[in-house]
Amino acid sequence: MMQSDYAILEFEDLRMKLVKEKERETIREILDRMEGIVTDEIERTELSLLATTRDSRMGFQFEQDYVYTPYSLKEKLLILKDTLLCQLPKVRKENIRTTTIPTSEFEERIRKFQANIKKEGLDACLVHATESDMAFVRYLSEYWPVFETAAVFVPAQGEAILLVGPESDLYASRRSFFKNIEKTIEYRESAEPDAPGMSFITYKDLLEKYDLQHICKLGIVGWAITPLPVYTSLKEQLPNVEIVKADMTLWPLRFVKSENELACMRKAYQISELAVEAILNEIKPGMTELQVIGIAQREIYKHGGEYEGHSLYCQYNRRK
Repeated sequence: MMQSDYAILEFEDLRMKLVKEKERETIREILDRMEGIVTDEIERTELSLLATTRDSRMGFQFEQDYVYTPYSLKEKLLILKDTLLCQLPKVRKENIRTTTIPTSEFEERIRKFQANIKKEGLDACLVHATESDMAFVRYLSEYWPVFETAAVFVPAQGEAILLVGPESDLYASRRSFFKNIEKTIEYRESAEPDAPGMSFITYKDLLEKYDLQHICKLGIVGWAITPLPVYTSLKEQLPNVEIVKADMTLWPLRFVKSENELACMRKAYQISELAVEAILNEIKPGMTELQVIGIAQREIYKHGGEYEGHSLYCQYNRRK
């Protein structure tokens, strides 16, 4: 009873602080504590309900000498669970939004890239990415390929096209803002599985579909990670198109960061600090390297990170 009264007072005090608070990290801490209070109160209330419905002195008859009756405790549990599962998550979503790049900025990047394409005397660029080296494609489309590869075909003038493998079109349509998304067999995973019953666009068909038959000189961005099947198909299907390395048409755009990009970088740094701090607080003798990595991954996702920037490693010196 006294614990519940104290929980109510603390919860209401936090609720008042939440209304005034502006700092995201403090908001997160307040909501974390509020969730903890409600979770503990649910556990206490469930035990109280058990006690009121199972009086040890009188078998299984309702015990009515408590403040709460079974009915009122059940109603209280409904409110507590609604608070925990619906109301608090809604407040968290409204107050703690993941730092992102707006679609308008992606569109501006493409326009600047197209200006560079024209400046270099190219008709279009084909920009490549893998799961581990996704930066160029993500910079233009917000798409991050997973296990398959991907590309963005950017003409000097007109709309850009996202090219994905056989298993990624649905994922790409949810992840990227592009409306032009095409499947090509060249971007399938490296095991090169068959895709029976599926249809794919060829590079020749791509130029015809988007009225780009005039292309004579094609730049490749991400030259070092361009899949060999892609290069082979380009040479076979577009024999009259000159193919050149063109990484520097896109690289300079990434040198100068926008305010949105800086905000993302700052957020990533803050999350990384929290992960390192958690490791230092929790690491102890007997832990495996994977358990230490697990602490870092837990904190990354807990605080809004979408993924590790690269595979995490934890190494040690074996004592002789």
